[in-house]
Order: sequence, then C-alpha cells, then structure tokens
Amino acid sequence: MDDKTVVKSGSADGTGDSAANCPKRVLFEDALTLAKFGRFNYALIAIAGTVLAAVMLEMLSISYVIAVAECDLELTSGQKGILGAMALAGTIAGSHLWGFLADTLGRRKVIIPTLLMTNAVSFASSMMTNFWMITICRFLTGFL
Repeated sequence: MDDKTVVKSGSADGTGDSAANCPKRVLFEDALTLAKFGRFNYALIAIAGTVLAAVMLEMLSISYVIAVAECDLELTSGQKGILGAMALAGTIAGSHLWGFLADTLGRRKVIIPTLLMTNAVSFASSMMTNFWMITICRFLTGFL
C-alpha cells in the first residue's frame, strides 16, 4: 500500500453518521501508529516464534537420528539423504494447501489441528522400524 491509502473511521453501524465518530481520513502509516504495539503483540510473537522453533527442530532433528539409526536400519548413503529430505519435500508439497486453508478458514482453525497431527505423526515416526515407514512419516511431518 502507498502513503495515499486512506482508512475511514465512522460509527459502529458503518454509516459514519455518529457525531462522536465523524468520518475522518487517516493515512495508512498514521493508522498503524495509532493502533500501537503492546503486550499482546509481544506475546503473540513469542508464542509464534516458539512454535516455529519447535517445528523446525522437529523437521531437522532427523539428521541426529540418522547417525544413530544407520546401523540398526542398515541405511545406505542414498537412503540417509532421502530421510533427510523427506520433511522438506513434505513442506513443499503441503505449504500451498495449508496456506490456502489458513487464509480461507482462519489461521487458528488450521494451525492448531495441524500442530496436533504433526505431533502424532512425529511420535509415530519414532516408533517405526523400517526405512519406508519412517520415510512416509517424515514426509507427513513436513506436509502437515
């Protein structure tokens, strides 16, 4: 938006007829300044940052698991690479879908269920005993 974008204020019914709320033109930048930035915004950033850090840690933690599990699962170099890439491939495959749903249904309605499903799939992947089962779970972890 440019500096000429106008935000109008008015009465609660949207008519702008109220004497107390006369229509007033405010530049977009001034409207942002008037809206202020408070404790709610800081709390929201802290929560979102914590969730993002947890998701990224979960997606990238497979690199530590591969080093320990390569003998038990008899992984080849190619299979280790596939396991490392599966969560990222799932992210590429699912990001447009979940972004669209978050924009249309609301972010809260999409983020909370997907975090819970990601948690379940991540737990399930820790119980898997062969390469293909882990690969599918890792893909779903990224997809969700």
